Amino acid sequence: MTEFIRELNKNYLRITHDMGESSDYSMKMVENNAIEGLLPVRRTAINNKESFLYDISGRMPLEEKYTTKEFSAEDILLIAGSIKAVIDTMERYMLDINGIVFDIKYIFCGINDETWSYVYNSDMHSDARGGIKTVFEYLLGRLDHKDSSAVILGYGLYKRVCRDEIPLSRLFENMEEFGEPKEKTQNPEYELNTRVYPAVAEEHIAEEKEKKIPDKGFVVVASVTVTGLCVAAGLIWGLAVAVIAAAVCILCLAVVVLLKLKGPSWEKIVTSELRLPYEVENPQIKPRGERNIEAERKNIKVNKKNIRAEMENVKSDSENIRAYRENIEAEQEIRHYEPQEQATVVLGMVGGACLRRIPKAGQAAQEYMLMENSMSIGSGTAADIVIRDSGISRLHARVTREGAMYFVKDMNSTNGTWVNDRRLSVYELCPVRNGDVIRLAQSSFELIDTAEQ
Repeated sequence: MTEFIRELNKNYLRITHDMGESSDYSMKMVENNAIEGLLPVRRTAINNKESFLYDISGRMPLEEKYTTKEFSAEDILLIAGSIKAVIDTMERYMLDINGIVFDIKYIFCGINDETWSYVYNSDMHSDARGGIKTVFEYLLGRLDHKDSSAVILGYGLYKRVCRDEIPLSRLFENMEEFGEPKEKTQNPEYELNTRVYPAVAEEHIAEEKEKKIPDKGFVVVASVTVTGLCVAAGLIWGLAVAVIAAAVCILCLAVVVLLKLKGPSWEKIVTSELRLPYEVENPQIKPRGERNIEAERKNIKVNKKNIRAEMENVKSDSENIRAYRENIEAEQEIRHYEPQEQATVVLGMVGGACLRRIPKAGQAAQEYMLMENSMSIGSGTAADIVIRDSGISRLHARVTREGAMYFVKDMNSTNGTWVNDRRLSVYELCPVRNGDVIRLAQSSFELIDTAEQ
């Protein structure tokens, strides 16, 4: 059983099991050592039940961090880097990687920093590769498809995870191959090489480069020769013949110059055409040993089909959710517009909701409109509704709308969230209605839902 609790101004994730016959040495190691990348854990035993308390203060689950945000290439690199780091840590401490709970609900990231922490529990033994695959499937469903680097990186890493022949310790190496070309790196397992083909027809290229403009002596001799021939033709056969002879000589001279020179642009075209087909850089990944090319192609085709099917499932789920919400909203509008005696409808407020501050002495009444289906509240600039009152955390709570209902969730705040004098547990989703009082630390707000008025 898993649940979120609060003790002594700290928030914990509690995982409870039946007490086994013997304690696992790995849990004692995690409890007694501050292992980088793992959540601090404390063990308790009551009534033949064994509980593990993981300190999650100042952290939030992966699924909460990206509720309204899409994954960029930088986000994918952070997640992949954190998974690689925890895999290396497990090998260094000789712990079983399958004891890591790779679940978006139990992968925590810092609210105010970019640190990532994982839950280690040997009793929740699972397939680490399958868990990592599930995490990347969640990631692919929320990719920023406007970012081409994010798409290439996300699907490239997902294909690696699906290939069982690649060990977990090698999954996130050479990630630069999915992005812009960088310096060549050598790795015993996957080597990024550059194949350079030998250049041919080098003699022809050298000959083309040696072609230069004819010197002045050649031009002078040719000009004198043409002039002499024209004068002789004029003296012997007349002026008309001299003009024709001059034109023919000039044309011949021009042909000779072109054959000798061929122009600077001709040289560039010829040399580039000779060079391009034979000198290319072709990045390739060479796994150690021989591999069956046909089997690799079949695996790639199967992975593409699986990815396409997963994306279609995600699209169909989102369409079903959207249709369900539209049906609920349509029902609410129909009920709202049913003719009633002595009823007044304010058109500008149909279906709207807001949080109205309950003012204290010296405070002015304020209203915060809930314009989106999910809005965060806190004192930090990243929150959708910024309230700079004492005691309110940077990301304190979140108000979500599902159909015609509203819910409030405490986002691991320091001073807590109350609904009608009842304190919410961490990440507890509590339904609220029109007129309910929501208290964030020492600040109180009333939910005003015009659809119920």
